[in-house]
Amino acid sequence: MTAEEYFRLLTGNFNVKCIFAGADHTFGKDRKGNIDLLRDMCSKAGIELHVVPFESIDGEKISTSHLKTLVKAGNMGALNALLGAPYIISGKIEEGRHVGRSFGFPTANIPVREDKLTLKSGIYATTLTVGGATYGAMTNIGDKPTFGDSVPTIETYIFDFDGDLYGKDVKIKVYERTRDIKKFDSPAALKAQLESDETEIKSLLKTLAL
Repeated sequence: MTAEEYFRLLTGNFNVKCIFAGADHTFGKDRKGNIDLLRDMCSKAGIELHVVPFESIDGEKISTSHLKTLVKAGNMGALNALLGAPYIISGKIEEGRHVGRSFGFPTANIPVREDKLTLKSGIYATTLTVGGATYGAMTNIGDKPTFGDSVPTIETYIFDFDGDLYGKDVKIKVYERTRDIKKFDSPAALKAQLESDETEIKSLLKTLAL
């Protein structure tokens, strides 16, 4: 229906005294109704209109489309600032291939959800919460080219943890993307890089007082 038809339907079926709308609100077919038109309609109908201004940080409007862009870019600093809290990934731990365990880096694996926008592939500084306890961690989001595995997964290595998490629900808070995923010549070369990642991310988490 047109913007005018929608307004008549809304105000003709309800005893509307006041309308609140966002500054960029549109309505009606092809989104042709805007705040200026709504203001004119409300004025003629004797209805109060309150236009709610944008929420912004450093002049940047907080919008869904902008947040999605930051997720796809893995820009955690800007993303978390706009969200007002760390980006969260949650899920139930599944059994993996145990490849990481073979060279000292066992991981807790959760499936990639098709209904959730996935962060850009890479290595991230994270924390993992399970059963009320929170641990520092590093998380690989994406494929595993060193082992010829192109299936994207979310694998988290938990610092200073020894236990069985299979089937348990966990919450991963993501703080910073530290590097791209790379293909290494051997598992030994990958292990050396992971050891370096662990040192770097532990230090980073300390600066965040986590």
